[in-house]
Amino acid sequence: MKLIGSIAAASLLIAPVLSVQPYLFAFGDSLSDNGNTAIQDNNIPYWNNRMSNGPVWNEYAAYFNRLKLVNYAHEGSVTDNDLIASATGIKVGVPSLKDQISRFSATFKNITTPEILAKSIASITIGSNDLKAIATLGSSKIVRGVSAADAAIKSMIRSIDTLHSLGFRNIIFSNFPQPGDVPAVSINSKLESLIASISTRLSNICLSEKVNILNAGYKDKFKKFTIIDLHKTVAVFKNSGVMDVTNIRNTTVGCFIENKDKNLVSKCNNPEGYYFFDSAHPTAIVHAVVGAIVSEALISSKGYSVSPEIVKNLVSKYKLHNVYSGSGPNLNQTFISVLKEKEYNMAEAESNYQKIIQDITS
Repeated sequence: MKLIGSIAAASLLIAPVLSVQPYLFAFGDSLSDNGNTAIQDNNIPYWNNRMSNGPVWNEYAAYFNRLKLVNYAHEGSVTDNDLIASATGIKVGVPSLKDQISRFSATFKNITTPEILAKSIASITIGSNDLKAIATLGSSKIVRGVSAADAAIKSMIRSIDTLHSLGFRNIIFSNFPQPGDVPAVSINSKLESLIASISTRLSNICLSEKVNILNAGYKDKFKKFTIIDLHKTVAVFKNSGVMDVTNIRNTTVGCFIENKDKNLVSKCNNPEGYYFFDSAHPTAIVHAVVGAIVSEALISSKGYSVSPEIVKNLVSKYKLHNVYSGSGPNLNQTFISVLKEKEYNMAEAESNYQKIIQDITS
């Protein structure tokens, strides 16, 4: 994803990165949503309207980089609602990535200049819900499905271009996860999984090629486009050394599992030992690691990379063993108290936009 983030407590190491008061503006889906969408689920104890048992990756990344966070992401979001409705007939009821950026632009029109927003960072996690919708098209519409996936990628690229035109000079975004990485895909038919897999691979190839072009084209005036590879992130947690330092023991199924009818079929008592909290969304420690990876990508001149050794070093550097209090699943409250003072969801941002503008322009 440029996806994933997490937390520790008072003992967390905070990298001294920026001397001004920049912001991290987050857009996208449930991997980034910090409470914009009210979650209606009595079976799974989601934390404060996050699709996890704790804060999401951009909350950790902002904390580690001493940034304030403005979050427009919504659970269930796609790249473009009209595109998905036209391709699949599915009507999405939350703001798309395109809608979120339009709303941001309308609210913060007084600061959307290259000179001002260049101090801040934008992040995007999107695509999983597009592919989920596209995978329902069936075998007779494989060509249509691949075409829709290509259109979703082009829509995402247009959104990135829009953020750049508004003034952002650091943009972080995720690629599309491989269907085999996500337990929820096993619920779908083999055909749907095949369509999703083909669409994902083609989409990620196109996205990587486009990003290379963007980075080359924006040389001298753009700091960097950075992609967080979700497939590599899942894979690295299967390394025994990474499992030891993060205390994750299960990377293949969720702690809480519901069937298609939203009935709970299984649950665990130790979510801190799982990569997935439900059948699709990571736990707090995974989000924390992604937040640390993103933090390093923001401050490194060498770009983004991930490996077992890098992750083990980040767990130590950012003291990610402090995400939870003690050996149980309870979150470290020292970090949680800091979060409340450093972030805004969409409604809060629109109520406090003058203060945010003052922060960035001062």
